[in-house]
Amino acid sequence: MIGISEIAAENFCQFKQFSVSFDGLGLAWVGGENLDTDAAQSNGAGKSNFLKSIGWCLFGDTPEPEAADDVIREGAKSTVVRMALTNGWIITRERRPGKPRLTLVDNDVLVKRDPKTLQEKIIRELGLDWRSFLNVAFYAQRDTKRFLDPRTTNAERQSIIFKITRRDRVTGALKHIKLRATALETRIESLRERERVLVEQRKTSDLKRLRLLGEGYEKERRAKVKRLRSEIKEARQVARTYLDQAKGKAATARRIADLKAKLERVTARDRRGIDLQPGLDKLNVRVYDLENAATVLEGRASERLSELAKLKADGRCPLCQRGLRGVSGARHLASERTKAKSWRTQAAEKRRIAARVQSRSKKLRDRIAKLRAVRPHTVEGKIMGEQGVLGSKRYAATMSRRSLETVQRCRTEIDALRAECNPYEVEIAQAKGKRAKLKAEIERTRQDIEAASWELAHVDFWKAGFGPSGMPSHMLDEVMPFLTDRCNHYLNLLADGDISVAFSTQRQLRSKRDQFRDEINIQWVIEGVENKPPSGGQWRKMEISSDLALMDLASERNSGSLDFLALDEIFDGGIDAVGVKRLVTLLHEIRKERSNIFVVSHDKQLAEIFQAAIHVRKKNGISTVEVRK
Repeated sequence: MIGISEIAAENFCQFKQFSVSFDGLGLAWVGGENLDTDAAQSNGAGKSNFLKSIGWCLFGDTPEPEAADDVIREGAKSTVVRMALTNGWIITRERRPGKPRLTLVDNDVLVKRDPKTLQEKIIRELGLDWRSFLNVAFYAQRDTKRFLDPRTTNAERQSIIFKITRRDRVTGALKHIKLRATALETRIESLRERERVLVEQRKTSDLKRLRLLGEGYEKERRAKVKRLRSEIKEARQVARTYLDQAKGKAATARRIADLKAKLERVTARDRRGIDLQPGLDKLNVRVYDLENAATVLEGRASERLSELAKLKADGRCPLCQRGLRGVSGARHLASERTKAKSWRTQAAEKRRIAARVQSRSKKLRDRIAKLRAVRPHTVEGKIMGEQGVLGSKRYAATMSRRSLETVQRCRTEIDALRAECNPYEVEIAQAKGKRAKLKAEIERTRQDIEAASWELAHVDFWKAGFGPSGMPSHMLDEVMPFLTDRCNHYLNLLADGDISVAFSTQRQLRSKRDQFRDEINIQWVIEGVENKPPSGGQWRKMEISSDLALMDLASERNSGSLDFLALDEIFDGGIDAVGVKRLVTLLHEIRKERSNIFVVSHDKQLAEIFQAAIHVRKKNGISTVEVRK
């Protein structure tokens, strides 16, 4: 059995936080103390809510018909309950307003599943769902849907028993049987349709019609061959035309490549010529400046010599009016003539320099003219022209290739048509054999229908066996004596044989298709009177006994694998001192089968007879938990 090792909670109901280890608790009394009011000593302290956290952590539900968010402590944003089980599981259930969350850790490994799948896994592991948990492991005082309660419907009682006895296995088998039945029905329908088709095929076998179809096929084949030959002739003519147009494609491509290489060279030379042009312009300017300077100097020299030639009669210098007599005058005239000659000499030198610069300029001009003799746009124009020619040749080559592909395709189709057998001739030759085969296949199909029908009848038998009127009904019949025996066993301990209960089933016709449903009948005898209205204490004893009987049923069927039992206020309300003593004896007997039994009670004196005590104290709206062993 799977036990509970520890439970911890935060902001659950009125609890801000608590953590309780179940090790060594055994038979534990749960009591409370409410310090917030003088009207009650333990009511409202949180005893029941402490136990409620266990069921809420496992199944996300509570015995009270309250809203799901009511478990969140007032003023808190969320609540978390964490439970450790002896099988290595750690279950954590968290809830924010309108946002539930469930996580499961299996031996330190997080199980990554959606909350619905995780809940199903927990139910499978424990062998209990919420309703069967309440009837097997948690006697809740305010639970109005207990097995013995008159307000519990027959369907709800059956659901509890079927969950405890693992009827889900029967349900799985029934589902499998139904799927098999559906598959067989579909197969039978398919076989019957196949039989009908085969019969129609056998009736419509007509040799004359096949011969006519064969002649029509041959005529159509000849027409296809003729059309393909005409297409081949036309495609060959087109291919020849385009082949002529595509000649020289490689030469044109080479010319384009050569022109592109030439364009690169011409472009480079043109750029070099452009780069030399500023130097030529500078040389031309220098030549112009030298020529002008030589012309000025020549003019000045000619003008000076002309003026010196015009000596005045009085022998004075025509430039400065200085007397020219004597040695000084001669020297002055010689100096002036020397200056004029110097100017002429300078002018001649500048012309010689200008001639040299002019020569350099001419050489540079010739070099630039040579570099730019062929312009890039001229080569580009030739390239564009050759590319146009190449494009047309490529198009012609493509069209020629396509035409040749058309020729090859038509030849392939002609070969395929010639090699193809006339299917109607084959059908004619095999018509009689086919009719015989159809007859044999029809016979086999009818045999398959018969076999599938026999199997369907067998499946229908098991469908009825696993259906509500079959094995589930038998399971109810089987457990009723066990529940009666165990319930009366506990009633003998609690009521000294004054009360006995009998559980039985009764079948009622449910529909015109001879389907029945089972009704669970509960009869009791109190002090020798059948169905006598029980008092509150007597009814409490009957409820406790029936729940313990369900617990025994779960243990016997190995489905109630949760090693835990909680009884809420079974000692309070209607049970006398003798009943209390007998109930304690009963708890000690149950303790042999359960490691942890929690009993909630207002009577503090009962704590002394328990192995451990759990005190729940409420103060300022917050409850705390204290464990004493």
